[in-house]
Amino acid sequence: MIILGVIIHWYLTVFVHAIYLHRYKSHKQFALSKKAERVFNIISYLITGSSYLDPTTYSICHKLHHSHSDRNKDPHSPANSKNYFDFHLVTIKNFMKVRNNIVKPRQSFIQKFASSIYSRITWIFKPAIRPFFFLPC
Repeated sequence: MIILGVIIHWYLTVFVHAIYLHRYKSHKQFALSKKAERVFNIISYLITGSSYLDPTTYSICHKLHHSHSDRNKDPHSPANSKNYFDFHLVTIKNFMKVRNNIVKPRQSFIQKFASSIYSRITWIFKPAIRPFFFLPC
């Protein structure tokens, strides 16, 4: 049962990332109504939990990545990093810079809450609040 829960959660996470964040927010490959977009945003938060990525920030960083692939302005290029850990630190710093300087003033309530430290700490206590109770802690 635990393995099945992990597999289902993994596929849901891939679905949210591939369809909502990547195809819809970054590449505008299809249209959603405002209501459907809000629903996807909430589903994204509920499925990804503490690793929630603000969709607008993700979209901007992803477009920067395509525009400046493996050059100095690429927000997450291994070519610009010393090692594996530096790569992730640089990516997080660039993501936060975009979120704080460009996106934050226009965030919806769910984006503000989901990106907050309170929300991320809350996911530590996820067995009490998680919608997928069959998943391991």
